[in-house]
Amino acid sequence: MKKYKPQFVFVLIVSVSFVLSSCNLSTEITPTPNIEATAAAAISATQTADANIEAAIEAGVSATQTALPTSEIAVEDDISVTEGEYTQYTEEELALLIDEAVQDAVTASEQATTTTTQATSDNSLSQDEIDELYYYSSEAEELIYFAEELLEIYTYLYGDYAEYADDMISLLYLLEEDMDNVLVFMGEVLEIVESNDEISPETVTQLYEAAQSVGLSLETLSTNQDLIITTVELVLAERENFAFSFNPDQMAESRADALIMAKDYALTMREAFTDQKISAEELAELAQLGANAAAALESQGGPALKNLPDMINTLTAQAALGQFSAALSGLQNLEAAIPGR
Repeated sequence: MKKYKPQFVFVLIVSVSFVLSSCNLSTEITPTPNIEATAAAAISATQTADANIEAAIEAGVSATQTALPTSEIAVEDDISVTEGEYTQYTEEELALLIDEAVQDAVTASEQATTTTTQATSDNSLSQDEIDELYYYSSEAEELIYFAEELLEIYTYLYGDYAEYADDMISLLYLLEEDMDNVLVFMGEVLEIVESNDEISPETVTQLYEAAQSVGLSLETLSTNQDLIITTVELVLAERENFAFSFNPDQMAESRADALIMAKDYALTMREAFTDQKISAEELAELAQLGANAAAALESQGGPALKNLPDMINTLTAQAALGQFSAALSGLQNLEAAIPGR
């Protein structure tokens, strides 16, 4: 996948990060958190940032869409974007953002193609119609860039889960392919209206036919967008089942042995998160070490360590479900709870 427009995306990242920074992580973490409030806030921030797109477009027409409030967060132009800034989201929350972004891109692209079809149906273009084409095509192009950036970030963070993310990654590539086709059309429109050349009847016909053709990609894109949430839910369920399919293959003879296993598990998880993501191999290793450590603590830990098995199982689930921020916080709690560290 390709990366696009880093400065634009950073505006959106900062806006969303600002929303999430007001929420404190709970020290008591559950494997399946309620994500509705966080996702709603993230989507709201994305919509707020969309106003910056409209403000940047120099069009001489009035927008027919509802105006969105302008973000008050200033961003330096030379700041680059890294995928690590999205690790504060769970995998499911990021999928919700992708779903919203693709939907926005589809809506804007449909508006652009409809406007193009209507404007070119009489085989001529007025200046007002040219201004409208520029406005809607520019907006659609920017929203597609943002959606594709989110696809890139998801692939970077969760693609290493390999076969336990394949269905989602395959879907994202289909989405990108369709959005690339739409981008070609938007680019064609913008190139023509920005050329300042007299637009010939042949060019008008070309735009009309291109608008009809891109409609097929938009239909497929909309259909695949409807699959994003159900696909990520299936992927997460499959991965969680895999993580808890491991039986203990090492027993503890004493409390000291159980503590060593717990320390090994914590150290392995700490090392796995060095690159802010987890591979399929790392997840399998964590799952096995977690099964060993939890069973050892249950049999040898005694009352003083009775909470550690649940903490380990919770961390394993969070690693499987792409809840990296919560897992790192829970890992600190586990490390602090292991005697002798």
